[in-house]
Amino acid sequence: MCDAMTIVSNRHTGMEISPELGSHSSTIDRRTVHRRAISEVLVSSIAPLHGCADGRFVVSAQLPRAHAYFPPVAGRHDPMLLAEVLRQAVIAISHEFLGVPFGHHFTMQALSISVTTSPFPSFTEPADLVVEVGISNAQTLDDGLCAIDVDLTFMHGTSTIAYGSGQARIFAPAAYARLRQPILAIEASHMPIENQAGSDRPGICVLDGCGAAGTWRLRVDPGHPTFFDHPSDHVPGMLILEGFRQAALQQTQNGHNLLATMSARLHRFGELDRETTISIVNDTAPGVHLQCRQDDHLLAEATVTFSPTRS
Repeated sequence: MCDAMTIVSNRHTGMEISPELGSHSSTIDRRTVHRRAISEVLVSSIAPLHGCADGRFVVSAQLPRAHAYFPPVAGRHDPMLLAEVLRQAVIAISHEFLGVPFGHHFTMQALSISVTTSPFPSFTEPADLVVEVGISNAQTLDDGLCAIDVDLTFMHGTSTIAYGSGQARIFAPAAYARLRQPILAIEASHMPIENQAGSDRPGICVLDGCGAAGTWRLRVDPGHPTFFDHPSDHVPGMLILEGFRQAALQQTQNGHNLLATMSARLHRFGELDRETTISIVNDTAPGVHLQCRQDDHLLAEATVTFSPTRS
């Protein structure tokens, strides 16, 4: 186990790992990534690079050929899966190496993914990734680690295919109970299978038109097997990010449908019993700027760009 206070000021500074590091033979314990379904676990191994001294880790992950929700895009693995790898890596490292007990709650307050100019992996086989993860700016309270920043470099073979970053908050059970209300029971809305606008892949659309141009209602279905893999008392962050992606696709409709960049900030919890909307703020270069709201409250905001599929 690493001492969180030893990595307070670290920032990861460059790739020093090779494709041979890590293991893709099996997934890690599903509990360490807060998943119930083994099929939703993408991370296969985690190890410190230098004995935790500088807060750097090597994470192995595999993108499946046919994920239950994020299937291939134009013959390529869906880059949105990298956001889920980031989320799982943050949680697993915190449990395995930073002393965070099971039962603590994690929320992502910021998350960014940027795909490089290297060809994104083809879906013709599972994509074995090796990811360098740097942990920095660790903050602690009396009940343990409460916040970390994370930077990631994603490698497929010898190619760097993407970069990522994020900020996570961690709540002990008692602190979370004070912060949140009990889980609300709402009736699941059965989401029909639809094609996403601007995409050649069939999938589940998470948006409903609200009448106002550039505004959609986010479908919050507590029975969804991916976004609600485990019970949640709030709108999952990954659902909001997918809403951003789909709204941006509908706004652009230019044939460029492979996610290139997403930079998001999540400001507050979304409640399950309130209408949640995704809106286009503007679509001026260099991307589509979006907001997620409930009533008059800003839940999250993001900027999204797309690129043509690279051969």
